[in-house]
Amino acid sequence: MSTLALRNYGLVMPKNYVSIDSTEMEYIDGGKYQTYKGWDAYRELSCMIANTFAWGGVSASLVKACLATASTGIGLIIAVACALGFAASFVITGYQACLTVAAAGYLVKDNGFKANSYSIWCFTIYTGVKEL
Repeated sequence: MSTLALRNYGLVMPKNYVSIDSTEMEYIDGGKYQTYKGWDAYRELSCMIANTFAWGGVSASLVKACLATASTGIGLIIAVACALGFAASFVITGYQACLTVAAAGYLVKDNGFKANSYSIWCFTIYTGVKEL
């Protein structure tokens, strides 16, 4: 029988479970489209632009790390890991840039847009943009 058992039609937690309080739950956010109109849309668009540049900064940092470690024999594994990280962050940067351009177009057209994003602490990734 599994660790979660029904006893008298009630749910019983296992003896060694971890509870999450409300402050820990606030670190993870996102998953639904939110509507931004007017000044809120401009504010969110500026966040999207900053986020795109931040992802670009991650890509640039990984390129520097890759080049710095590639010349050493020991650093070859680190260089490969940095190159893979760069490839992923480069794709994400491009995707974020496309979403930002789409959001700007919807903002000009409809004075707003809908955006879907996920955030963990200060690390945000936008996953979709729709018109109103």
